[in-house]
Amino acid sequence: MEDKGRSPRKWEKINDKIQNKWLKNKKTVIHHMRRPHIVSSILAFLLLIAVTALLFLGFRALFVTVAIAGETAELSERTGVYAQSLEDAAEAAKGTPDIEDIVDQVAGKPGEPFVIVSADGKTLYSSGEEFDYLSYSQPLPFVTVKNGRIEHSDTVVMTEGTGFMSLSSSSERLVMQMMDKYSAGDDEALNEWMEQTRTEVGITVLKTFDDDKYSLIVLYDIPITNRDALFLLLMQAFGAAIFILPVVFYLIVAIREITSWKRMVRMYYFDPVTMGKNWTSFVDRSGAVLSSRKAVSAKYAMVCLHLDKYRNYCICYGTDEGEWLLGKMYIQMFSHTKKKEFFARNNGGEFGMLLRYTDRDSLLQRLEDYKEAVKAFVPERNIDFSIGICEINERGVSPDEWYYRAGMAQAAVDGTETGRTRWFDQKMLDDRLWERHVEELQQKALDNEEFVVYVQPKYSPATDKMTGGEALIRWNSPEDGLVPPGRFIPIFERNNFIINIDNFMLEQLAKLQAKWISEGRNPVTISVNLSRVHFADPDLAEEIVATVDKYGVPHNLIELEITESAFFDDREMLLGTIGKLKDSGFELSMDDFGTGYSSMNSLKELPLDVLKLDASFFRGADNGRGEVVVSDAISLAKHLSMQVVAEGVEDKETVDFLARVNCDMIQGYYYAKPMPADEFAARLVKAESEGASESAGAAEPGIN
Repeated sequence: MEDKGRSPRKWEKINDKIQNKWLKNKKTVIHHMRRPHIVSSILAFLLLIAVTALLFLGFRALFVTVAIAGETAELSERTGVYAQSLEDAAEAAKGTPDIEDIVDQVAGKPGEPFVIVSADGKTLYSSGEEFDYLSYSQPLPFVTVKNGRIEHSDTVVMTEGTGFMSLSSSSERLVMQMMDKYSAGDDEALNEWMEQTRTEVGITVLKTFDDDKYSLIVLYDIPITNRDALFLLLMQAFGAAIFILPVVFYLIVAIREITSWKRMVRMYYFDPVTMGKNWTSFVDRSGAVLSSRKAVSAKYAMVCLHLDKYRNYCICYGTDEGEWLLGKMYIQMFSHTKKKEFFARNNGGEFGMLLRYTDRDSLLQRLEDYKEAVKAFVPERNIDFSIGICEINERGVSPDEWYYRAGMAQAAVDGTETGRTRWFDQKMLDDRLWERHVEELQQKALDNEEFVVYVQPKYSPATDKMTGGEALIRWNSPEDGLVPPGRFIPIFERNNFIINIDNFMLEQLAKLQAKWISEGRNPVTISVNLSRVHFADPDLAEEIVATVDKYGVPHNLIELEITESAFFDDREMLLGTIGKLKDSGFELSMDDFGTGYSSMNSLKELPLDVLKLDASFFRGADNGRGEVVVSDAISLAKHLSMQVVAEGVEDKETVDFLARVNCDMIQGYYYAKPMPADEFAARLVKAESEGASESAGAAEPGIN
């Protein structure tokens, strides 16, 4: 059964722990950055030491063995010859002579101490010199340098001291003696010194007789000359080099690897503008703090601090000046933040800050103090900030998401002196989610004909008769039901999908007018809106004419509404497009007059047919000044040969006032709400029948 407690991930966890400690938690880097694995590096380093040490010891043993192997082989052969002589003498003796007699009969007995022992290890004969043959190693011994002498040992070759790389003072003296002889230039004296015996190594050679009853053990002293000692030192230095060079090389490689990785991490976390930590570092560190358990007991807020008009600042004073100011802002954040608080520049003149706070007032005061400190760097310049703040009230949300919410609050700042800071609320997120939802469904809704045309009638206040209408769009969504235009038209205007809607509405209105004409009705002129972005198309007039002509609808039955704000885009293109449409027989109206863009210049230059007064224009017109403004605006339009439509009218008092000042048409809830096209057609039929009845009654004698 698999031991789940010893998972391979165990070493990864250990490595991460070491990595965090050694590299100060800088472990989150882009995936293609090679990070040294500390645990495996340590294990490989220890393995390298072990293998190198074994090779070192093996080479030394080999070199020492080679140094005395020749003489040992010769001594072994000499011992074998003498043992054979003893065995031959024993065979020649009759009976059971004493072993000493046999030894005495053999000529050329070795001059070295020797003993003859029985099979059970009992000494039968000794040459007279006492020695403990059991203390000598067999086969060949190793030696060690101690106190300037090479002595017998059962261990490996080592120098005195604590390490393989040390060299004893006696060994140094040996080398110095050799150098003195060499520098003297006398080769004969040098050779003589090299052959001088420095010490002797005692070894024992054992030979067993053929009958295995006796064994001959001879003790030899092998002379170790100065040449041998120098050779041993040379082998020792060579072995030390074998050991130290790979270790040093590996250490250099490991240090360079870690240093290079740390340099890559610093570059990865570096912001060249502020010369500090960048946004990636901010997200990593903030995420680590917010995901920890300690963050649960602390109140944190994400701040989006935006230097207003930073691009204009750089245009006026130069990019270097702008980046210098951002660097000062970054430095000031050090003195205005505390432990476990982080900050970094996101882009341009926008900074993110993760701050701890106890209450909102204290946090706002900290931010005000910070703003004043930054302004002090450029007292002669007028700079300001807009700030969005999002309270962090749940775990598991990424720092990027918190900053996105703080950014939404910052974008909602209204720009007044008392409104430079906004706190995020859920409605902001809901609005963004709804906008994303609309953008994802907009094309699908258009393809599936989910958009429908509503028409709001226009009435004459003088006769209370329906004289026209305005085509309005509604979205009948299978998911969200009937969506009012205020919830999707502003979104379409921001993402330019409004052009598709304009084309759709124009074509649907042309279809409706063609249908009503084919049914024998007397259609009225119906207006449809064209957004300002549509007028960026130089072929707009030709495209509108082609769409309407495709259904054979007279051009005067379709009124095209434009907003006055379009006049402030490409003025020449707008005038050219309007001229082409006028020449083609379309009626043109200015929508939302009085909502902020109104100017006499636009009325003077735009050859329009209808002026639509926004509801805000005449609200409160029951006072003297209001009546003068509205009546004069209507009078001005009349002098320009323009009809006037008042929209958004909801009460009879306003209707009566507009009738008195000669307003041509009224569009509003007082008369009718926007309605489906079929319902508008039915109301149009009813108006026609009522008009026919009144005409018949007026023609009959006696009826007034």
